[in-house]
This record gives sequence, C-alpha cells and structure tokens, in this order.
Amino acid sequence: MIQMASNLYRWKNGEEITEEHLRWAVWLVTSRVLTVQGEEGSGEKFRLLIPLIDMCNHDRSSVHILSGRAVNGGTLKVIAGKAVLPGDEIHILYNNGVSGNERFIQDYGFLDTSGNRLGYDIVAKILTGKTRIVDGAGALGGRPTLMPFDERDRTLNSLKLTSLEEDITATKSCHDIPSDIRSAIEFRIGVKEALRRIDPSLGF
Repeated sequence: MIQMASNLYRWKNGEEITEEHLRWAVWLVTSRVLTVQGEEGSGEKFRLLIPLIDMCNHDRSSVHILSGRAVNGGTLKVIAGKAVLPGDEIHILYNNGVSGNERFIQDYGFLDTSGNRLGYDIVAKILTGKTRIVDGAGALGGRPTLMPFDERDRTLNSLKLTSLEEDITATKSCHDIPSDIRSAIEFRIGVKEALRRIDPSLGF
C-alpha cells in the first residue's frame, strides 16, 4: 500500500475499478479504525471509524494522550498534556506504546524511526522471547502472548538470508527501488540492528 499513489482511489466516470482500487479503499478504512470496549459486562469490542481521531499522527514522545479505549463504555478523548495553540499539530502515541514497527508498517504504512528506536526494540524483544505480543485484543485487556517458538525460529532464519551489511548496501546502491520494497528492507535493517543490541549471540 505504501507504493500506491494517494490519488489512486479517485477515478473518472466510466473508468474500470481495479483490485488495487479496492485494496486501497480497504486499507484507508482499516488503517483508521480503533478497537474500543463495549458496555461493562458485555464482553464486546467494536472496530470503529472515529472522525478526527485519525487526524492525529503518531509520536512516541507526545505529551498528549488518547484515553477511553480500554474502559468499558468509555468516552474517547484526546487529553492535552500541554497548551495547544492555534495551528499546532496534535500527536498521540499509537497503540498505547506497546506495539512495535511490525504493527506500524502493517496497520498504518509507516515505520517509527524515533530517536530511541523503541519501535524496533519491541520487535526484537518479541523475536527473542523477551516480551509478549500486546496488540489488538491484548491492548484492550486480552492476555498478552509469547510468539510461538517455531514462528520465531522461522522469522529469525528468514532474516539471516541476508546480512545487515547486504541490506544496507541494497538501499544505498539502488535509487529506484519501489517504496514498498525499500520500506521492507529498512524494516529488516532496523530489526537486525535491534537484535544486535538486545542479543548479540544471535549473530546479526
């Protein structure tokens, strides 16, 4: 989806609607919905499109807070952590800070490259069994789960098909890499660097 032009979903009268149009339309919706709790005792969760909330971009260091998602029957609010002046952009912390770049790239189409690299560290900790996966239902009161051993091994072995140095060279040597491929390689680089920091014995 990253590679697709932002105006792809616009079409002229009579123009054939393609599978790409439909994929873009689905992604526009799914990247902007939030899962919120139903009334207390109902056990229900709802995936909702909430106007204006999707205008708040992600910033892991933001002082503003989105509240109410994990509260039964709660009201969603953006609580300002400092004075907001006319024209200021309001950022929030996506997924309550428990998700890493594996979710950001899949759900929102971007990589969190903030200075502390926590977006990659979370992925590396999941892959090494040092933290549990907490997103979706887990972020709203479900039970966090460890990534299954076979899935972790399969992912780590896949990452080892190329070296970190080869991935870095690939991004520097080819200037015409499609943006989705470039994002995938940048994701691999970030995860491998995090794995080197968190568990050097893995050989990344």
